[in-house]
Amino acid sequence: MFEETLSDSLGYPRLLFFTSDYSANQALLASLLEPCDHVLADCLSHAFLLEGMLYSSTLFFHFEYHQLDSLQNT
Repeated sequence: MFEETLSDSLGYPRLLFFTSDYSANQALLASLLEPCDHVLADCLSHAFLLEGMLYSSTLFFHFEYHQLDSLQNT
C-alpha cells in the first residue's frame, strides 16, 4: 500500500494520504468540528470550508462579505 511505503520511508508509524488539498481540508474540518461548536464564516468562503462544516453537523452561521454589522443578525 502506498501509505505504508511512504510512512515507512518518512519514519512515521502511519499517515493519511489525500488526493487534493480540497479533500484534506474538508476532512480536517469535518473531523475536528463537533455538533456543539459554532462557526461564523462569510458567504464567500471557499467550498471546502462550507462542506466541511456541513459534514460535521456543527452550528454554522454565515454573514455577508465585508459586512461585519451583519454578524449581529446571526
